[in-house]
Amino acid sequence: MNTFGERAYRHLRLAVLVVAVALPGMAFAQGRPPDPPITAPVAGPVSVDVMCVKATKTNDRVDPELKPLIKQLSFTSYTGFDLISHNADTLAVGEEATFAIEGGRRLKVQLIDRDETAARLRLRLFGADGTKVLDTTVAVHRNRTFMVAGPKVGEDVLIIPVTAKY
Repeated sequence: MNTFGERAYRHLRLAVLVVAVALPGMAFAQGRPPDPPITAPVAGPVSVDVMCVKATKTNDRVDPELKPLIKQLSFTSYTGFDLISHNADTLAVGEEATFAIEGGRRLKVQLIDRDETAARLRLRLFGADGTKVLDTTVAVHRNRTFMVAGPKVGEDVLIIPVTAKY
């Protein structure tokens, strides 16, 4: 006669066998999860705004036009921000624009592509003598700003906010 323990053991073995046989088939039937949707490039121009901001530690004055960017600017160790210049251009994919930057510098911006969420921009910064100081490609989220910080001006530094609007 079977004891309760022997019956429980047989049922447990049967359950393990069913699971061992059924699970691989279930996993195979489900297959691999679908790939996330790919965001395709979208046609249309992008308005590129380029500012030149002089950041300093000698005061805490912030140019009123820079108030929308103060959150990003506050991540630097600088306390005062003065808007030197603000220029904009509209670019189609493949087009490039050149912006004058304080001290005889130039920033070339090229629209590589764009999709629903971001524009890919190639940024090339040239010094006053024409030497290339920076050459990078960045993804700037739609209607957002990417900050380029760098060229020193005495104790101060220039920050170049680049905004992609579309």
